Amino acid sequence: RWQHVDASMQSANTDTSNEVRSIIEQLHGCILPQEIWENEIFRRRIYKYQPQNLRMLAARGDVVSIGHSSGKISWLFRGEGNIFLSDVSDELLASLSKTAREVYVLLQHRGALFLSDLREMSHLTLSALNKALAELFWNSLITNDVVDEVLNVKRYKITIAEDALPDERIELLRPRENPLRRGAMRSVRTAFRDAPGWNGRWSIVHQAHIVGNTIPLEEKAYTQAQQLLARYGIVAREIAKRETNLLPWSVLAMQLQKMEMRGEIRRGYFVNGLSGMQFALPEAYELLRTTQRDQLHDAIAVLNACDPANPYG
Repeated sequence: RWQHVDASMQSANTDTSNEVRSIIEQLHGCILPQEIWENEIFRRRIYKYQPQNLRMLAARGDVVSIGHSSGKISWLFRGEGNIFLSDVSDELLASLSKTAREVYVLLQHRGALFLSDLREMSHLTLSALNKALAELFWNSLITNDVVDEVLNVKRYKITIAEDALPDERIELLRPRENPLRRGAMRSVRTAFRDAPGWNGRWSIVHQAHIVGNTIPLEEKAYTQAQQLLARYGIVAREIAKRETNLLPWSVLAMQLQKMEMRGEIRRGYFVNGLSGMQFALPEAYELLRTTQRDQLHDAIAVLNACDPANPYG
């Protein structure tokens, strides 16, 4: 009910654009498998979910999809990426294949580019370019403004020979330069525009308009604690451990205790089976009491095991 999976908590409004935004606000920064976001998350929470509303938010740049090394993705709001993302480290860039580094540098200098532009500028084969884009996407380095592209990015497994140098992890096949190549590319763009990978522009994630300004550690911890409360209503150590991109629980708990002392949230033992240090939003506590009083034991909800509304995994 807190995450609006229960039908009684869903709006009957046919215009679902606001509902999509509110779901992302609650699940902001939550890392889930890419294949469950639309069918298991949005459709379960929004009455008559309309996919075009999510695509409109992404096309306007209001929300951004981020890939993670676990093969899962998260949604972030424009300018708030620093809440959940770390800075790009030299170690990460050094671990990339030569192809991926070449594409990354190209996007850094040229800005957002379509796949056809990337292919012309890099002179890479389509296979090598797709692998490079996938490698960069799953390392949280680039994103695409078309939802269908980020939901269909393949997870390439990079095999490394024992005697291979770091720059040889992906084989590059550079075709001979053909003077007719540019004309040929223009003639086939129309045929390829609906194929996976040819829609939308690829761009660097760590830009000011996506990640925002650098924030102090205390502010980051406070914002993450607020996000956990918005997501689950009631937060304990076991709840925080479900998230993979948060600060340590000891840091978050300190912020939650400060919020409790200011009277913003409540502290108590609300749910059996969770550790003793539990924090709850007042409205979540009231919903918990109402649910217990009404004894809704006959209400059955089928949830994906990865759904954050499923408390048991």
